[in-house]
Amino acid sequence: MRFLFLVPAALIALAASSAPAATLLAYGITGTTSAQSFAPTAVDASLTATSFATGSNGYIYTSGTDPSRYLAVESTQVESQTPSVSTVLADASYFSFTFTPAAGEALSLTSLTFDARPSSTNRPSFFVFSSATGFTSADVLTDSPSSLSLNFNSGAFTTYTVDLTGASFQNLTTATTFRIYMQSTSAVSSIYFDNFALNGAANAVPEPAAWMLGLLGGAAALGRRFVRRILSVVRGKAGARLVSSLALGIALAALSTSPAGAATLLAYGITGTTTAQSLAPTSVDVSLTATSISGGTGATIYTAGTDPSRYLADQPNTPESVTPSADAVLADASYFSFTLTPVAGEALSLTSLTFDARATGTSRPSFFVFSSATGFSSANVLAGTPSSLNLNYGTGSFSTFTFGLTGAAFQNLTTATTFRIYIQNTQTVSGIYFDNFALNGTANAVPEPSVWALGLLGALAATGRRLFRHARLDPVPVRR
Repeated sequence: MRFLFLVPAALIALAASSAPAATLLAYGITGTTSAQSFAPTAVDASLTATSFATGSNGYIYTSGTDPSRYLAVESTQVESQTPSVSTVLADASYFSFTFTPAAGEALSLTSLTFDARPSSTNRPSFFVFSSATGFTSADVLTDSPSSLSLNFNSGAFTTYTVDLTGASFQNLTTATTFRIYMQSTSAVSSIYFDNFALNGAANAVPEPAAWMLGLLGGAAALGRRFVRRILSVVRGKAGARLVSSLALGIALAALSTSPAGAATLLAYGITGTTTAQSLAPTSVDVSLTATSISGGTGATIYTAGTDPSRYLADQPNTPESVTPSADAVLADASYFSFTLTPVAGEALSLTSLTFDARATGTSRPSFFVFSSATGFSSANVLAGTPSSLNLNYGTGSFSTFTFGLTGAAFQNLTTATTFRIYIQNTQTVSGIYFDNFALNGTANAVPEPSVWALGLLGALAATGRRLFRHARLDPVPVRR
């Protein structure tokens, strides 16, 4: 009876145990001679992963006959035929990939396997490293069979296994990189790789609330006898103190969820040059991630202006009537857009979207702003000031437009939200210039259930001593 409270905690620990080992990430080289691909071909839901990348002296490309292809790795440096870890580390002749566990996941690895063979009889070598252990000569990972002075062996691939059962590769919760360094022995030597598989298990990391609620559940298992004693004093002054303390705990927990002051969460100040334009965000708050600006099928977007002062030019592909019509632009998909996604544990409450805009000429174009938070129909166009209809060219100067986002649909956002700006032109050469986008609002930490649980436990503790004294001095007869 006295150990019943341990049962829920044990069940939670069991829930946190590892799933069976499986392939978490795979790279099976794909593509064609004209469109090679180094992206992963299988990614478990417990993580994200990058494409293959190279160090400053590494060079990779796909080789083989379509569609059966493999990764060719060359070093731009020619080293001695004697294997040397320090030499390849100094030359940065590697290729790499990085994976990042998803929020709430801990990855425990077992092995990295892949196929490899030399391109000729020049006997190159390779060495495997990971950020989990380090990138020094002492940190090279052990593989089987040996990856030193590879034997051509009639051009057949050999499967290599790198053991990852060590403590450094267990319960990973942050980004981890693997690098494979190549030591070439001649200007024409290279190594072919294929069929990479990172194996292990994904373990759900229990929230503090899970442990807290488990212990509360355990207490409840023993609670009937104890609660009867507590109830004998709740009716008196101690009960009043309990109620007031509970209210204080709840208030403190609620206070932890109050939003910070409003600020610019996301900004796009158009940058780049005529040869290297950029539509990526120029400022992103840590509470979210955001995409670059992209165009719909019915619009052409590009940067314009004189370097380095540039702005976004949007020109719809289809001329419409000079009379503003949200239905017309929605049908033509003549928009550009961006998407923001709150990070795990954050809720965004928006206040406004502001940006500068002007017509490219005197043709009086219009634009309309929409968001996925409210919908993409003509009834959902967002109101802004000044009016975005039939823009007056004026002297060709920019005007600042503000769109209020204080409505309920834009509060406490926890999922991806897209904004689209649709352009209605009046002739084939008309368009609108945009610049200095700012999405304003606050980031509110979403309280874990443990915050509320701890608030309640703290409140109980505030009056617990007196309750225990009363229960001990004035016990309630227990019916057996």
